[in-house]
Amino acid sequence: MSRVKVYFKILIITALLAVGFGVSVFLYASTLDQETKKIQAEHAQQMALYKQKIDQQTDVNHLTQFATHLLEINLPDLALINMEKATSLDKNYRDGWLGLGLAQFETKDYKNALSSFQEAEKLDPINPPTYKYLSITYQKLEKTDLAKEAQRKYELLAEK
Repeated sequence: MSRVKVYFKILIITALLAVGFGVSVFLYASTLDQETKKIQAEHAQQMALYKQKIDQQTDVNHLTQFATHLLEINLPDLALINMEKATSLDKNYRDGWLGLGLAQFETKDYKNALSSFQEAEKLDPINPPTYKYLSITYQKLEKTDLAKEAQRKYELLAEK
């Protein structure tokens, strides 16, 4: 058999393997995409059920404490639901706004986290942690001067 025929056979086999591999990858990706959509739908359903349960709660302190626990175990989406409810029940609860801001921050919603921390600042302008959170959030939003000012306030208030 000539070298050309051998190279041609190798080329054909390689092409067939490449096509087979491509089809396999496509089928795997398609299956993975379907599974991902299924998991996302189940997650959305569970979140909706959790929100319905939280909507029935009226104890602001319990909602806030449980949200803090949820943040500690890295479940910021659930903490966010609790804190949204807590702040809707009591708009003058500083710790509710701080908790909401933390949950928003952990879900990478920095703009709303900033608003929540600013609300906490209005309610209690001498609370050191508020300025710590403001500073970190301003940094994430690339507002360096405001971050420095909030850090300065934090350090000043934390000394007392």
